Amino acid sequence: MLHNTIDYDRNFLTAKFNMSQFFEKSFFPVSFYYLGMLTKQDAFLLRLPNLNMRKIFTEYFNELHSIDVSTGYSQAMRRFTQDLDLEALFGAYWERYVAQLPEVIFQQVNENFYRTTFFELCSRHLSPWFAWNVERSYPKGRTDLEFVGKYNECFAGIRMVIEFKYYSNAEFRKFKTTIEEFTLQPEDTEQVAGYVEGLRQEYPKAKISQYVIYCMGNQDWRVFKLNSMIR
Repeated sequence: MLHNTIDYDRNFLTAKFNMSQFFEKSFFPVSFYYLGMLTKQDAFLLRLPNLNMRKIFTEYFNELHSIDVSTGYSQAMRRFTQDLDLEALFGAYWERYVAQLPEVIFQQVNENFYRTTFFELCSRHLSPWFAWNVERSYPKGRTDLEFVGKYNECFAGIRMVIEFKYYSNAEFRKFKTTIEEFTLQPEDTEQVAGYVEGLRQEYPKAKISQYVIYCMGNQDWRVFKLNSMIR
């Protein structure tokens, strides 16, 4: 949930074990691997294999921390289906969802955490109209999150490409600016543009919008739409 990867002991994948080991904390990564809930990223790390597993782990996280993901979102979700205003949608997520998180979580969160929980929340309410890509590969890298309008629905052909960036409270202080005066970083513009270049080649008729979302610890957030600023 927090890092998208977890360490594992390669010897556990081949060594014999008994059922008591299966439920030991140190064995959990391999237990999840055997259950199909994690897959290999490389020789050292396991990762979540697909969007379904992301949803399952996020749902369990929400249940574990008694976070309400069902009520209080309908107005913002309905409005999004009318105006595709990503600022308002992310604002509702931050004000309603992030506000419920226990303080201890903010000592560990990063961009993957915000991306994953935002995706899971949106998928609960917007799945009749949208599908989502997480870490989809293009020649110049992998997107963080894409909203994909479903075929034969009212948003068919629409792609919203979103890059998430996270700064801890300490990291953000190094910018020596306020959140309101914080500006879009040039390297982030180039990064998203590289993804979109590949997307346009694959789907030349797609209606593509590009965003960078900055999360500053647990303080606040900024959304920038390329070529214009939101909030």
